[in-house]
Amino acid sequence: MLLENKHAVVYGGGGAIGGAFARAFAREGARVHLAGRTLSKLEAVASEIGAAGAAVVDALDPRSVDAHADALERIDISVNVINHGDVQGTPMDEMDVEDYLRPVDTAVRTNFLTMRAAARHIKRHGDGGTILLFGGSGLPLRGYSLGGLQVAFEALESMRRQLSMELGAYGVRVVTLRTGGVPECIPASFAGAEQLTKSLEDMTMLGRCATLEDIGNAAVFAASDWGRTMTAATINVSCGALIDD
Repeated sequence: MLLENKHAVVYGGGGAIGGAFARAFAREGARVHLAGRTLSKLEAVASEIGAAGAAVVDALDPRSVDAHADALERIDISVNVINHGDVQGTPMDEMDVEDYLRPVDTAVRTNFLTMRAAARHIKRHGDGGTILLFGGSGLPLRGYSLGGLQVAFEALESMRRQLSMELGAYGVRVVTLRTGGVPECIPASFAGAEQLTKSLEDMTMLGRCATLEDIGNAAVFAASDWGRTMTAATINVSCGALIDD
């Protein structure tokens, strides 16, 4: 198993993307610790995969994040995919400034806190580790407004580059997964879900988007020894929707 004896923390582990990471990590032998806001959702995933723990953590509160991390035996892998509270579907010139800035503020704050906690623990045990981000750089969707979400992703890319530089000497790798969108995550009740799914698929070169299983597998690769040479880098699993320079 690729992640045997590794301890992974998944913030937002009760959601679709967090659950995909958790399932893939557990399948490959990691001890998975789920963190999030809704205990019932966390416990459902935990029961399914045999997680090492499930805890309510406010990933925007430094005391909550640090207390949870300090209670763990160790951290080898950390990924944060909590909801950023973004408003989509409204043109930028019609948006309220708070709605536009919320995902930027949320993404930067929560990832700073969870990356800081992971970095401190990985440096302490001295065996190296992996911090994963989700989203990545990309062009706006034609015909669909993403609000401040893409701005938030761009900010996280700057954080990835900075943290990679600062932590490389300690064996800490920082990698972003770029997907171009995962239609399975779009709620069926979401207005315009069908239009958005088609737009995402039309942007790809393969005529399909990454699945939740795909991103889970990519995360395993990035966090395992197979990805040991990768840091300050992105893994493009967008099916050609995003073109690397």
